[in-house]
Amino acid sequence: MFIVSKFHDYYDTAIGYGIDKECVYKRNTEKVELLKTGESFDNLEKICNNKKYDYRNRKYYSYVIENYILGFCGKLYPFVKIIYENDTYFIYDNDEFIDFAENELNLKISKSSYKYYWRRFDNMNNLNEIREFFDLNTWKYLERYFNKYKTPIFLYRENYILELNPCLKDLKFMKIKDAFTAFQDIYMYKAGVLGNTEKNTVNIDDKDRIKQRGFDKWSFRKHPDQDKKV
Repeated sequence: MFIVSKFHDYYDTAIGYGIDKECVYKRNTEKVELLKTGESFDNLEKICNNKKYDYRNRKYYSYVIENYILGFCGKLYPFVKIIYENDTYFIYDNDEFIDFAENELNLKISKSSYKYYWRRFDNMNNLNEIREFFDLNTWKYLERYFNKYKTPIFLYRENYILELNPCLKDLKFMKIKDAFTAFQDIYMYKAGVLGNTEKNTVNIDDKDRIKQRGFDKWSFRKHPDQDKKV
């Protein structure tokens, strides 16, 4: 796979294993405001919009919890970004988040079975809300954006913002996929599922195309010397 990009990502190191220039990945980061695309959203999508859980303005807390959905090669990866004590943590696992919230943030996780009608994922101190956030079925409707935008990678965040081709290094995705596996997955997805729509095509002139086939300008017409006697 040949990558055209203005930034370096962690899986770029796998290029050392070889480059297939027939498969081109134009890794241009682009922000799509879904509400401005004219797309209609049903009730499920509206109430599933993830929100920010911000404690910076509260007296006894100094951390921020943000929710994201990463789309990678046909699969979805819900994760939580936590800003705490000048450090940033990326957690892709339900149990790991609960453990971090309880032991590092001293956040008491409610075991109540109560479910918010609006699915407020900013309320990430409720066990059911946490489980629902990390449940892939909650976000299944996002899978359509792979084909719609012909992209192997996207990031969904609050306010219906879709970021195409984000930098996975910044999202610590190496916790999930090593560099070689990530590169191979993108290569296979681009070349197979999406098709190589970004391959550079060369327009060949009709005259050159005829020459490539072994013909010349007299192949289909009478040569002026054909009737001359030798």
